[in-house]
Amino acid sequence: MQILDNINTLWGDDLRQTLKPGARFKIAASCFSIYAYEALKDELEKIDFLEFIFTAPTFVENEVTDKISKERREFHIPKRERERSLYGSEFEIQLKNKLTQRAIAKECADWMRQKAKFRSNATRAPMQQFACVDFQNSVTVYLPLHGFTAVDLGYQPGNAVSNLITKINEAPSTKTYLQLFDQIWNDTSKVEDVTENICAHIESVYQECFEKELKNRNIPFVSQPELTLAYKGEALKQTYKPDFICYGQIIVELKAVKEIAPEHKAQVLNYLKTAGMKLGLLVNFGSYPKATVNRLAL
Repeated sequence: MQILDNINTLWGDDLRQTLKPGARFKIAASCFSIYAYEALKDELEKIDFLEFIFTAPTFVENEVTDKISKERREFHIPKRERERSLYGSEFEIQLKNKLTQRAIAKECADWMRQKAKFRSNATRAPMQQFACVDFQNSVTVYLPLHGFTAVDLGYQPGNAVSNLITKINEAPSTKTYLQLFDQIWNDTSKVEDVTENICAHIESVYQECFEKELKNRNIPFVSQPELTLAYKGEALKQTYKPDFICYGQIIVELKAVKEIAPEHKAQVLNYLKTAGMKLGLLVNFGSYPKATVNRLAL
């Protein structure tokens, strides 16, 4: 057992030594930050996978402030505190400009789709926060944790009086924590998969970048226009909001998902019917190794 005080011995530095290529990294914590990914990028790129449990409801559909299906989420200042931590704590953000933040977010999103799965505590029950690194049947446990951020790693200052983390290498204690994590991870009554919700949250990064590209190329566009819906000649309160209308006649919808699903195409077709337009482009930044464009026409 070892005490990491995050002053003389940093959790981040210790993880650099523990996260061997092929390791399985499992974290139960309140928040995840793209700047923690940035700090350990070289090591995280080589692990087998990351399994992350948000220990309080985060990115859960009935918990989010704005339903993903109804409203594009804010990028720089998401409304919920735990969700905002995805883009860094207040201490991290103060040290990063917006362009840097977007670049890191894109790299992290690409890595997430290849290596990471996220689940959230879907209950009101409290959950312990800890991390396990499983490598060749040797397990290392770190606890207690606050989150997985650059502050928690010891690389940025925070407002906590102390940030002590205990490192445990001794079995059977480490095996007990590993089994606890797996038990919670596989209990669908307690946790809900939120991986796609996080990717949808990150779509707003591409929305902003895409808008800048359109401006740079002098392409006329309207961002997130409201399309009025009607039923039997009467306007409805519900409206559609495509990401862009270009040249006054082409609808462009952005996604950041592993693969385009039929409902994504149906969404664009509904936009076209409502707007009375003929051509739509469905752009997916989540496909690997590069973005794809689906052309849809009526």
